[in-house]
Amino acid sequence: MSKYIYYKKFQKWFICSIILIAFSINHVWANTVKNNIDYSEFFSEYQNFYRFHPDLIKKTFWGLANRTNSNKMTKRMVEKEVFGCFQSRLKSSCYYDQYLNDQKIGKIPKFITVPVVFLNISKQNLGNNRHQIHLTWEPESFHSPVISKALFLKNANLAENSRYYQIKPGIKKIKYNLVFPKALSFILDRKSADSLLATGKDCEQYKCTATKSGVYKNIPDDYKDKLYLIYKNTDYSLSESTISINMHLKVVRLKLNHQFYRISNQ
Repeated sequence: MSKYIYYKKFQKWFICSIILIAFSINHVWANTVKNNIDYSEFFSEYQNFYRFHPDLIKKTFWGLANRTNSNKMTKRMVEKEVFGCFQSRLKSSCYYDQYLNDQKIGKIPKFITVPVVFLNISKQNLGNNRHQIHLTWEPESFHSPVISKALFLKNANLAENSRYYQIKPGIKKIKYNLVFPKALSFILDRKSADSLLATGKDCEQYKCTATKSGVYKNIPDDYKDKLYLIYKNTDYSLSESTISINMHLKVVRLKLNHQFYRISNQ
C-alpha cells in the first residue's frame, strides 16, 4: 500500500514538473517580444546587419577579396591578420570588435520576432498518426541599404590590396539583403492537426463539396501569430558593379494559435 501511495505522489510530482517546464519555455519565448525589433526599419541601415550578426563583416570582406596565397594562408589566418587588434589595447577601436560590443551593450537580440498573417495553411497525412502542417507567408518589403566599397574599406581600415588579400576588380557598391524563408512546415499528431485544420466532404445526391473546419478554417488577420528567426547563412550575388550580401534567416520557433512549435529542416 505504501508503495502505491509513493508511486501516486511521484506521478503527480512528475506531471506537475512537466507542466511547469512547458509553461516556463513558452513564457521565455513570449517574453522575447519585449526585445523585438521592427526588421523593416532596423535593417534599413547597413550597420544594423553587423550589429545583428557581427560575423557578417568578415562575410562582406570575403565577398570583396581573394587570398593572395591560398596554399599557405587559410581564411582564418587572413582574418586574424586583417581583423586582429594587435596595435591597440582598446578592442572598441577595432571595426569587428566594435560591433561585437555594440551587440552586447545595445542588447541587440540574436533573433528577430515577426508578427505574421499566413497566406495559406494546409496539412499532409504522413501516416502513423503524423500530419505535416504547411504554411506560407510574405515578408514585408523594405529598402535594402547600399554603400560604396570604398566606405566599407575605410571603416574597416583596410587597404585595396595587401600581402594577404586582393580586392576583386570591378566592384563599386555593396548591397545588403535580408532573406526570409517563405514556406514553413512542422509535424503534429492527428488530433492536434485536426484542431488547427480539418478537411472533409459534404455530399448530397451524388454531389460532394470540400469542407474545412478547425481554428484555421479562416486564417486570422490579427498578426497574433509570430515567427522567431535567427541567422542561417550568407551567400553572394553580383549584378554589374554591385555585390549583394544576402543574409539568410531561418525560423526556429513558431507561435500559432497561442501555442509554440519548433520548426526544423529548413
